[in-house]
Amino acid sequence: MYFSTYHWLPIVNGRSGFIPPTYLHILQEVEALPSRATTEFLAAIGAQVLVVHTDRLHSQRAVRWQEAELAESGLKKMAVFGPDVVYKLPEVERTQWLDIEFAVPNRLPVAASLRSGFFAKGTGQRAWKHPYPLGPTPVVVKWEELLTGKVLFHQGTVQFPLAIRAKEYDAIGFSIRTPANQGRYTLMLSLPFLGVETPPQFVEMMAESLPTSLTAPQLLSAVYSLDTAPPRAVASMPLSISVRAENTGKAIWLAAAEDDRGAVRLGWRWFKADQEIHGMAGRRPIHYDIYPGQSYGFHAQIDTPAQPGDYTLELELVSELVSWFSSQGTASLKVSVRVSPPR
Repeated sequence: MYFSTYHWLPIVNGRSGFIPPTYLHILQEVEALPSRATTEFLAAIGAQVLVVHTDRLHSQRAVRWQEAELAESGLKKMAVFGPDVVYKLPEVERTQWLDIEFAVPNRLPVAASLRSGFFAKGTGQRAWKHPYPLGPTPVVVKWEELLTGKVLFHQGTVQFPLAIRAKEYDAIGFSIRTPANQGRYTLMLSLPFLGVETPPQFVEMMAESLPTSLTAPQLLSAVYSLDTAPPRAVASMPLSISVRAENTGKAIWLAAAEDDRGAVRLGWRWFKADQEIHGMAGRRPIHYDIYPGQSYGFHAQIDTPAQPGDYTLELELVSELVSWFSSQGTASLKVSVRVSPPR
């Protein structure tokens, strides 16, 4: 903050007794630098310049920056001041409008508190930036009982990301309460702050509850697919990958659970031949409950091995502290990855 007085430009980092969730989001993204996905995210939130203090990087990050292919990351070197390097971020097209796809199943239990959600992406395949003010966004869920015409409203809030990259979608979750009566309903979601309303969807309210990833691991099943072409990887550089998982079982995948027991996440591991590379495993959460027949898309930036060569990236779902899906008969997704040396 002291050195920012040399230029008096706004900066995304600072010092405070309060750490907003938006700052934590930026930190998470920055960990993957100098990846193209991260530079596009920073450009989408309005940043124009990136300053890298090379003398403050730990050894692995320093090697990553030394071997980075700037053209691929979208960065352009502007100036060097001793160990400090100034880069220009790429320009990206942005939009203030969102396309929303409400991810609601066609059957739900009555009088239940659920974790529901939707997919959001910028219209016209452009990056979306959160308008001001930042913070929780009001959401209104409208239930209409078809037999009686009775209308019920549920109000809550959702937390949007600072930005959504062009051509990508974000899964956003929020809590809702279902009606107390059985029957057939239409369900609509509106976000007044953003001027968004989803088309009505038909939902059957039922008295019985479904088994979950906590209570019935034997009913867990999934089908995996890559949303993108087989990934190209460079040693020590983050690998961007998109994976879709479809719930082909008979149990709900829980997004959250007490002490994480039964919460479903995507896990991954790297293998060289048949040997796992230790210290490179990771996880990605789901943001809302996934019912049988629904699917969920994961975007992840995964650290790659430091040595070039042929590897296998193995991905699969896990019900935390309960069971890996492979233990219930679902084959993991194995992706062959050739890790190239830096140019």
